[in-house]
Amino acid sequence: MRIAVYTIALNEEKHVKRWFQSAKDADLLLIADTGSSDSTVELARSMGIQTYSISVSPWRFDHARNASLALVSTDIDLCIQLDMDEVLPPGWRQIVETAWLDGNHWPIYKHVTSRYRDGRPRTYQNYFKIHPRHGFSWKYPIHEILVHDVKLNYQRRPINLEVDHIQDTGKSRNSYLGLLEMAVSEEPFDWRMNHYLNREYYYSRDWLKVLQTGYACERISGGWDVERASTYMWTSEAAHHLGLKDLAQQWAEKASVAAPHFYEAWHWRAHIAHLNSNWDECKEYSFKRLELTRQEHHLVKPEVWEWWGYDLMALSSHRLGLDADAIKYGELAIAGNPADQRLKRNMSFYEKQYQTSLTLNKTQEEFISLITPTRNRKNELMEQYKRIINSTHQNWEWLIFDDSDEPISEIENIPDSRIRIFKESAASNLSIGAKRNFLILQARGEYIAHIDDDDIYSNNYLTAMLNDLLSNSASLHYLNSWIALRKDDQSYWAYTSSCMLPVIEGWGFTFFYRKELGLRIKFPEDNWEDHGWLQKVIDANIDCSHSDDTERLVIKIIHDRNTSRFPWHLAKRLSD
Repeated sequence: MRIAVYTIALNEEKHVKRWFQSAKDADLLLIADTGSSDSTVELARSMGIQTYSISVSPWRFDHARNASLALVSTDIDLCIQLDMDEVLPPGWRQIVETAWLDGNHWPIYKHVTSRYRDGRPRTYQNYFKIHPRHGFSWKYPIHEILVHDVKLNYQRRPINLEVDHIQDTGKSRNSYLGLLEMAVSEEPFDWRMNHYLNREYYYSRDWLKVLQTGYACERISGGWDVERASTYMWTSEAAHHLGLKDLAQQWAEKASVAAPHFYEAWHWRAHIAHLNSNWDECKEYSFKRLELTRQEHHLVKPEVWEWWGYDLMALSSHRLGLDADAIKYGELAIAGNPADQRLKRNMSFYEKQYQTSLTLNKTQEEFISLITPTRNRKNELMEQYKRIINSTHQNWEWLIFDDSDEPISEIENIPDSRIRIFKESAASNLSIGAKRNFLILQARGEYIAHIDDDDIYSNNYLTAMLNDLLSNSASLHYLNSWIALRKDDQSYWAYTSSCMLPVIEGWGFTFFYRKELGLRIKFPEDNWEDHGWLQKVIDANIDCSHSDDTERLVIKIIHDRNTSRFPWHLAKRLSD
């Protein structure tokens, strides 16, 4: 049999020799040059390659490839279209001839775009460019494919051949977008061209057009399910970059529905859940990695399988309090990407949290649930967290009920599984008392500590309050006197509740009590809930204790956004 290797070329002088060396076992080598201004033509002819000059205007790849194919001698049996930056492996001819003799005239082979260090293909696609000389032509201005005479029938089977594509990154992609727009204008309902146009807009980060072409693709039927899922993933990412959170989530879901056996789609859905701090969904979708098998095509994302999937599995496990699983999958993520310092920092945190959780399990009777109702105070929450993590008592969880007008992403993104955030829309207009009741129901600790978002608690606050509660065998302990800081003039004031006697007064920012008390006696559902709740507790003959803040455990911050009014006339200003 006679075999020809043919291609088109434009300014490929640096590749000519390598191309020749890999393909020289062919009976015919042919280059159709499209207007090189370097030494491509001279070099090729000096090596005995049949070289022709062709002109294609306006430019499109299918016309150029058809012109090059037409130049191949008609006595050739089999053609290999090999781009100038592609390389055939040694021994390729015997593999191709064996397939031909076996009736496999249009075989499937691997087109490899990257390899692992041990030589295994890392990214590749199944390719189609080895074909009979007659009955074939090229179609589409770009991302062109071979089409054959409908009268011909081929039994296509894989062969053990790997062709390397050593991409010339210096080559411009500037013409690709225009050619794809041309292709879609010629065949507006062609799935494949619409898919590639969507991808090209994605490469150029034109997010609005990615979103627009995503909708166009959705209206077209047919197509490969993995291509459809990939298109929907790109569209989801575009929606995310455009700030359309719900739309990004919807397109991510469409991707996993389109190709339920394609883990990359589930991984992207897990990633969106991660960005939205939806840890239950992140865990559910990322753990699909344990159920699904890595596919073999160019749309596979190696990093998803090597480390990124494990990373999301570890993060979601950690945020859900499953630190043993977080360590297990965090180690697998590091093994897949050992140079990533973030993965290593996360692992250190997982291990620390795991040890903390072991201690918590041993001393559950001293596990404190900190509860914080909040709204539109994201900066104060971050400052509060910096203080809490330095507490001398580390057996705690922090429950935050937030109905802000804006996201509190800074606190949501902290990789600390002890933080549990409950969200509600601002329109719900829940009172502080209602929020406290909800958080008490969610608390896992035996003890509840009120940590208001805008007050300053010392490192020893939790330890001291717990000790006072236990030493007094009380169900509730609170501070009877404390220091206030007036924010507008930075003045300090001393206040004591004793001045209100016989009226019982309690300021909720220092309440520390057993969870069973909070479950038994509910807070009034208003924004002045602390005084009324304390009166109900006393009326029920509950054992309470209080103390003066002689250790400066807490400073009450007074500002124009306080929900309670501070009685300045009963406080004493301290000297500077």
